[in-house]
Amino acid sequence: MEFWLHFPAGPLSEVVPEAQDIERDGWDGIAFEDTQNLSPDPFARMALGASATSRIGLSTNVSNPVTRHPAALSTAISTIHGISGGRAVLGIGRGDSALAHLGLSPMPVSDFERSLRVIRTYLRGDEVDYQDLEPWSHHAPTLRENRPGEDRESPRSSRIHWLQNSDLEPPKIDVSATGPRVIKIGAILADRVTFAVGASHVPLTWSIATARAARAAAGLDPQGLPLGAFMTIFPSEDLEAGRRFAAPFVAGMARFAAFNGKAVIPLAEPQKQVIESMASHYNMNRHGQSGAQTSQLTPEFIDDAAVLGPAEKCVQRLVELFDLGLDRVVLSVGTPFEGSGRELDDAYRRLVDEVIPQVRAVTSSPRTRTG
Repeated sequence: MEFWLHFPAGPLSEVVPEAQDIERDGWDGIAFEDTQNLSPDPFARMALGASATSRIGLSTNVSNPVTRHPAALSTAISTIHGISGGRAVLGIGRGDSALAHLGLSPMPVSDFERSLRVIRTYLRGDEVDYQDLEPWSHHAPTLRENRPGEDRESPRSSRIHWLQNSDLEPPKIDVSATGPRVIKIGAILADRVTFAVGASHVPLTWSIATARAARAAAGLDPQGLPLGAFMTIFPSEDLEAGRRFAAPFVAGMARFAAFNGKAVIPLAEPQKQVIESMASHYNMNRHGQSGAQTSQLTPEFIDDAAVLGPAEKCVQRLVELFDLGLDRVVLSVGTPFEGSGRELDDAYRRLVDEVIPQVRAVTSSPRTRTG
């Protein structure tokens, strides 16, 4: 199992020393937030991180094809890929907080599918037909409409020409998915799917089965796609503290499962009621923080959706998720509160020094996986 750390917003001056610490602590990758109104630019931070490290992977967490045109997005991730020597991953989804702070909803699923095909073409250095860029072209007249005399000299298709000189394989595409349609699209078009459903067994089992069924239906190897999951973890003897630190992240994950007020993933009735109630109370002005949304969460819901408790219990939960079929987890170690530095530091050290080494020791040995 690979372990990637969610890199929260913070001063740019902290990126280099923290990236170096994360690499020394043995993480497999760093996932940088891409939400322009709430955190600094992820590609600038990824470039800083890439220049200060030599091994660790670097991913957007997650970008979207609305705030960034597919050509610009492909160029940005390919640039980081080159700077890092091939360590960049494009984490991408339909958009959430980045769009909400522009007054927009997530990208329609059909347009998202088209965007993945376009980005894949760009990353290969191939030509994209202008017709495939229509969802991003409605705001401006074409060259033919605006400057007809110059149209004969304009490009006839769109291509990232400088990629022709790259010796690297294209960056991998990792789709962040919750609902069945996006899971199926990611399973067919992406290099990895990372589920945004928390750490609960029922929705993860369903998500894995949905992805593999989609690949089988498309004539692809059902076992050939790496699968991951976003989740929060807080190794601590103090369960109440763990719940408090995990609640904002859990609320965000739960909201993805009920964007339109109704659950789109299978859940027991009590859990379904929680996420539907939470979604109707979600305050995007406090995204990633405690507030009305976290007040809707029950202790039982948090315990199921997050990985909490003593180190040995966290190890057991993560091994069980590996056995379901996950190859990677993107972990958030709780949400900082005023005066919480010591508690967060202690949980992080338990995770790095105790939990991750034990999980790696178990999952690297021959064993039968249920997934």
